[in-house]
Amino acid sequence: MSWMTAGAGARLLDQSTNLGIEAHAGTLRQLFDMVALVTMALQYLPQPFDPAETERAPLRAALEALGTRVPPRDLDLAGHDTGALLVHWLRELNYLVESERLVYTGAAFRELGPTLGAAVSGVRARIPPLRELKGVTYHDLVVGPVGEEWIARISFDL
Repeated sequence: MSWMTAGAGARLLDQSTNLGIEAHAGTLRQLFDMVALVTMALQYLPQPFDPAETERAPLRAALEALGTRVPPRDLDLAGHDTGALLVHWLRELNYLVESERLVYTGAAFRELGPTLGAAVSGVRARIPPLRELKGVTYHDLVVGPVGEEWIARISFDL
C-alpha cells in the first residue's frame, strides 16, 4: 500500500454521508491510539489535514491545546472480535465528546484483546466540535494484521 510509511499513519476516505479512516501502526495498541487521535482531529481540527503526514505526537499536542487536562478516566469494554472492540472504543470516545466535550489525547492500555481496559487521558475542550460524527459504523470495517503491521478501516456517519 503506497500510503503506508514507517511508523503509524492514516488517510481519510471521503464518502457522501460517511467519512472513513484507513490507519496502520506497528501494534494493535498503537493502531487504537492512532484511530482515536484521528477521530478527534476530524471533529476538532480544521481541515484539510493529512493524517498520513501527521505523526502521533504533534497530533496529540494539537488536541491537548484545545482545552484543560482532566483526570484520566477508566474504560472497560468488550467486543466479539477486534473490529467490534474498535467500534465500541470509538463509540465510547465519541459519546464523551458529545456529552462532556472530552477530547481523547491518549490511553494507558491495561488490556487489549477480547476486552479493552484503559485509563483514557483527555482535555475538556473550550470550544464545541467543528464537525459532528453522528455514529461509528460497521460499514466496510476492517481490522487486522497485514505483514508486520496492524491496519484498520472504519467509517463514520456524518
